[in-house]
Amino acid sequence: GIRCVEGDLTITNTKSTVHLSPLANLAVIEGDLDISFNDQLTTLTALDGITTVGGYLAIVNNAQLTTLNGLDGITTVKGYLRIWDNAQLTTLTGLDGITTVGGELDIKNNDRLTTLRGLDGITTVGGNLKIYNNAKLTDFAGLDGMRRTVGGNVQIYDNARLTRRPPPPPPPQPNYFFGRRDTGPGW
Repeated sequence: GIRCVEGDLTITNTKSTVHLSPLANLAVIEGDLDISFNDQLTTLTALDGITTVGGYLAIVNNAQLTTLNGLDGITTVKGYLRIWDNAQLTTLTGLDGITTVGGELDIKNNDRLTTLRGLDGITTVGGNLKIYNNAKLTDFAGLDGMRRTVGGNVQIYDNARLTRRPPPPPPPQPNYFFGRRDTGPGW
């Protein structure tokens, strides 16, 4: 089977049940991995051999996806990591192997996401860290490893069930925003 994609891999706009089993031997994606707008995609388990994404990793608007299990083998995302608009996603477990995100880490509009566990292994985010509009998110578990190594701004806002502020990072501090966008900074 395929071991390396020298460019981008896009899994998008599937309207029926998706079987990713032809990708089971894939280990390296030299470009971007974009998994977006898949109405019936329920599992990513066939992608569990991937270790490196040379560009960005986007998981956007996958209506039936509940977990990210299958991405466990990825250790490095050289571009941004974006997880947006996945209506049934409850956990980020499956991203546990990632230690480095070269660009921005952006998590928004995941209506059923309750925890950030799965991000525990990330020690470096090269760009901004943005977590917003995740209605059921209740705590910051999963962010401890990256508290000291965010290269840009940290913006955590409009997560209705988050009531406790995260502990402030040690100096030097990037710009932080916590609270609601319409009421101003809470930091």
